[in-house]
Amino acid sequence: MVAKKLKSAETTAAARTDATLRLNNISKSFSGVLALRNVSVDLYPGEVHAILGENGAGKSTLMNIISGTFAPTLGETWFEGKRISEMTPDKAKSLGVAISFQHPAVLDDLSVIENLRVALPSNLFGGKQAETIARKILD
Repeated sequence: MVAKKLKSAETTAAARTDATLRLNNISKSFSGVLALRNVSVDLYPGEVHAILGENGAGKSTLMNIISGTFAPTLGETWFEGKRISEMTPDKAKSLGVAISFQHPAVLDDLSVIENLRVALPSNLFGGKQAETIARKILD
């Protein structure tokens, strides 16, 4: 018997029996508007992924589905070979799923307070003096 020498890509593929996270034909619509159509991706341990695309391409929608914030309209989510019937934020957290969202850049032509108002949820300021809230955040 002669052993076949595997190329590194074949060895890696052979070692990957199942993805840690698998999205299978994920689609999402909002009030009839299609945000994602048939997205499939397998994520394996040790990989780093970046989701890139134009505004409106569905990047945030996909991340919200992975993290359980949104449920897909169609498709399946699998984790370590087991189908997840309903991904919720608590379920995602318990599985160790975390998303690092992009933060807006500092806008040079705005003041510190104005930058905070742009970057933070408006309800954080909730009718209070912006300077008071900014000071608490910065302290």
